[in-house]
Amino acid sequence: KAPDRDHALADIYRVMRPGEPPTRETADALFYGLFFDPERYDLSAVGRVKLNMRLDLQVEDTVTTLRKEDIVAVAFRIVDLLRCEGGLRAFLAANALWELALAALKTFVVLYVTETLGFSLAGSSGVIAAAALIVLVGAVVSGPLGDRYGRVLVMRWSLALYGLGLLVPFATTATAPLLVAVPLIAFGGGVTMSLPYALLIPMMPAGAHGSVTGLYSLSRGIGISLGPLLGGVAIEAAGENYRWVWLVCSAAIIASILVMRPLRDAE
Repeated sequence: KAPDRDHALADIYRVMRPGEPPTRETADALFYGLFFDPERYDLSAVGRVKLNMRLDLQVEDTVTTLRKEDIVAVAFRIVDLLRCEGGLRAFLAANALWELALAALKTFVVLYVTETLGFSLAGSSGVIAAAALIVLVGAVVSGPLGDRYGRVLVMRWSLALYGLGLLVPFATTATAPLLVAVPLIAFGGGVTMSLPYALLIPMMPAGAHGSVTGLYSLSRGIGISLGPLLGGVAIEAAGENYRWVWLVCSAAIIASILVMRPLRDAE
């Protein structure tokens, strides 16, 4: 989070122009050119009319650049959307938790297998490849299962198995329990990676598909950012014990089951 406008513009500049040190003037000019410079950005008259209709604005169609008022109106539209759609709020929060768990696992699973279980890098590659096959199975069958039994129901049961399976590597390094837990974790991960958008589509209000898709991507980004951070903090707090990342992931998945309680399959 940027502390002020100048820092925010500098962050945008670094993303858009990596390798070039930003100054206040260059960062401000870049952002202005993206949306507000009539020589570089043009909504067109049709675009302005559509924007007016969507946001209930009264602006002449000769104004073909974005105004600050347009951005504020978009922000209020998103807030209204979230306030009115309780199921959507629940989905976005749960989706952030799913991505948090996946991101933490992707970041630390190799270190867990090599440092905690003592596998070589070649051995860890074999273990991860085997798990990836089960992930693929989960991704492939999640759609047909969702169509037959209901997407929300399939997601809930998969998350329950996933969350419980994640507790096993935290609790023990014994071979037999891990052999049982890994397929559950991998299958749950496959379902979690493939089914969320199918849950989201029926919740999209008419005329707000773009906004909802953007919020979906935002919730994913929040989870992806927080997962490695929380996993790393837990590991360091436990004295470089990589087993603790499994507890972080399990907590996120179990919490997501509670968060998604308002979700229902469409009749």
